[in-house]
Amino acid sequence: MFSNTDVDYYKFNVGTAGAVNISLTNLPGDYDLSLHDASGAELAKSIKGGTNPEAIAYNATSAGVYYVKVIGYSGAFSKTQAYKLTANFPAGASWHEEDKRFDTPHPYRNSVSESHTYTKAGAQKVALHFSKLETEANYDFVHIKDKAGATKATFTGTKNDFWVEVDGDTITANLVSDWIITKYGYTIDKVKYYQ
Repeated sequence: MFSNTDVDYYKFNVGTAGAVNISLTNLPGDYDLSLHDASGAELAKSIKGGTNPEAIAYNATSAGVYYVKVIGYSGAFSKTQAYKLTANFPAGASWHEEDKRFDTPHPYRNSVSESHTYTKAGAQKVALHFSKLETEANYDFVHIKDKAGATKATFTGTKNDFWVEVDGDTITANLVSDWIITKYGYTIDKVKYYQ
């Protein structure tokens, strides 16, 4: 706030129902804080008369757009000391892609067990994108395993442009070949995690 008539608004999106916690600290004067829904209706406020911090704890019952309003009480403002506004809220889970690539040798070798593992700490699910997978059908296999080492899917033969996902924060692609005849192997060109 750089003048005594300033009113600051901040917008954020809550991705799912849950706790919304807002704090206003480093106050150079008596500031008031309020939370509003998308229509502008006031949901909660903090007017502690200059107490540092001002804080709001609100339980959002659904996803949606919310606004925070910060105003200096009786024209309070400062051109030299900035307040600090912090908002913690459930953003909702979604998929996030990362740029990683894993390749077997092309062609892969005979009598091997070769693995590539992707881990994203804290993820609920992880996934690998195969741009190309080619093995000797019914003799060489690519097993998809979770963090515990349990096989969740198995592929043999030729398959292109597909995603494979497992629950948890770790996924492994394990190529197992027999003693004769090899093919391309696989190329994993993208990974993603759900969090």
